[in-house]
Amino acid sequence: KIKQIAIENDGKEPSVANIKSLINNSLQDSIEVLLYQKQFGSHVVNVIKNELNITPEVFDPLEYEWFVNMRRIINLLSK
Repeated sequence: KIKQIAIENDGKEPSVANIKSLINNSLQDSIEVLLYQKQFGSHVVNVIKNELNITPEVFDPLEYEWFVNMRRIINLLSK
């Protein structure tokens, strides 16, 4: 099952309450992959990865080799 959960809140960094809710929901859903966009700040990602004890995977939707990037994302999500 694939479920996308936005870390941002209306294009802005989430509040502490939003991060807490995101972590609690992710624990309940047994999230296994944290895939985040390179352009997003890593501070929030580090907090989430530490709480969920998972390794985040970064991707860049603006990368020149977009096809290689899409294959990598597919491989990550198919685990």
